[in-house]
Amino acid sequence: MSDILTKKQDIELRRAVIQYLRYFVPEFAQDTAVNTISRLLLDADLNKFDNEIQRMIPKQYLEKKWTAVLRLHRKVEELERTIGYQSNKVEIELQSQPHSDITSNSLDRINWVPGIEPFQKLNMHNGHPVTAIDIHPFQPIMATASQDGTIVIWNLLNLTEPQQIIRNAHTRSINTIKFMNQEVMDGHSTKKNRLLLATGSSDLLIKIWDIEDSANLKALRTLTGHENIISCLCFHPTEPSKLVSCSKDKTTKVWDTRTGSIVLSFVGHSNWVRSVDINRTGEFTLTSSNDHSIRLSSLLTGTGIGLMIGHEQVVEKVKFLPMACNKYLDHIAGVKFQNELKINDDNYNKVDYKYCISGGRDNSVCIWLLPLPLIRSDGTMHPSTNPEGKLILKLTEHKSWVKDIAIHPNSRFIISVGDDRKINIWDLGLLLESNLLQPFRSISTQGFPSTLCMAKPVIKDQESDDLILLNEAMRCYLAVGHSDGTVTLWKKNIQKEYIL
Repeated sequence: MSDILTKKQDIELRRAVIQYLRYFVPEFAQDTAVNTISRLLLDADLNKFDNEIQRMIPKQYLEKKWTAVLRLHRKVEELERTIGYQSNKVEIELQSQPHSDITSNSLDRINWVPGIEPFQKLNMHNGHPVTAIDIHPFQPIMATASQDGTIVIWNLLNLTEPQQIIRNAHTRSINTIKFMNQEVMDGHSTKKNRLLLATGSSDLLIKIWDIEDSANLKALRTLTGHENIISCLCFHPTEPSKLVSCSKDKTTKVWDTRTGSIVLSFVGHSNWVRSVDINRTGEFTLTSSNDHSIRLSSLLTGTGIGLMIGHEQVVEKVKFLPMACNKYLDHIAGVKFQNELKINDDNYNKVDYKYCISGGRDNSVCIWLLPLPLIRSDGTMHPSTNPEGKLILKLTEHKSWVKDIAIHPNSRFIISVGDDRKINIWDLGLLLESNLLQPFRSISTQGFPSTLCMAKPVIKDQESDDLILLNEAMRCYLAVGHSDGTVTLWKKNIQKEYIL
């Protein structure tokens, strides 16, 4: 012990031990026992020890020392986590500097995140709130839409002027705009495959646009069938001619865009359905609602598979998280639930989903472990026997409504925007390593951000875990729409465009 403590500390510790042990010895044997202990530890008799105790050792000295050590130990652990968090944050900051070619490794694209200052601010919506944005999956084209029913088409390689402005594309607000994932053959045309754009509006209509010539958008057809405001659209990932929509009329519908017919319609919520997303295989869909819930359903039948309850207000947005996120979230889920959940169930690979992310008017971003369907021996899937999804993380850094969420192509970063005029960038790796539930970057905006879109990499499997391949295919664009009618665009300055 003398190798660790000074002589003074060593004597002080011995005195404190004797003081502590004295209260555990029966009174009739106290003098003898304490005298023996004091001779062993201090080479002093009891009287001398008593005098020293009164003079030098405060009451309950050992207990106070012990609790102080524990407090200091916890403080050291907290500081170590903070240092680790900040060092990782600095590394990411260096990689994302807009005017620097120097990165800590060769994956300079896949680790790119927007800096504090945007690349450009676009203003062509005449002050009307921008309500929807989408970037084409493989062409350098961006579409923005606003509350007055206007569509603006932009060439990302030349942002001096928009390629086209369509006023009164809808008679009321355009709430959602989506490019088709790939070219399809139009059922009523002998022309080559078409590139399509879909818009959904508060005028109860969905319109399909031909963007073969992005400077001359043409409306191909109008889809009718919803009885109230259309909230969100999503093209089917494996059958691109199919379009999924959700509405204030509480329904989720699947459309054949070639004919305009409804393939499937189901009611999964008791209130306005705000958002819809489809998993990579196209078999399952997620919807979020004003009823504060998130529903996992079969997209083949509309049958409910699971329900996520935990938001305390309207759930504005929900999205499947790529399977590449599992390496970060599995550990967090395992620690939180003490391995009570079947985190490593191989059926998650069969259904090709595991986690989802949501944002709502309770100012939170939530990450959920989704329930599995009941898979019978013949391979058919049925409603889950345990339909409750598990809340893995609740991120509460936003101070007002969370309006939209984007998932970075590297499956590590999550970007959220809220009515607190903040763009928050979350790093799942840092959440795992540091246990600090805060964004590693928060960007303040002048207007209220309402919608965002990050460009997808030009690659067949956009959920690939091959980071080198993703890095080469990465297009470093992030666009955010604001309530003041502007669109803020971030991009990496030095890059090539990958156009198929």
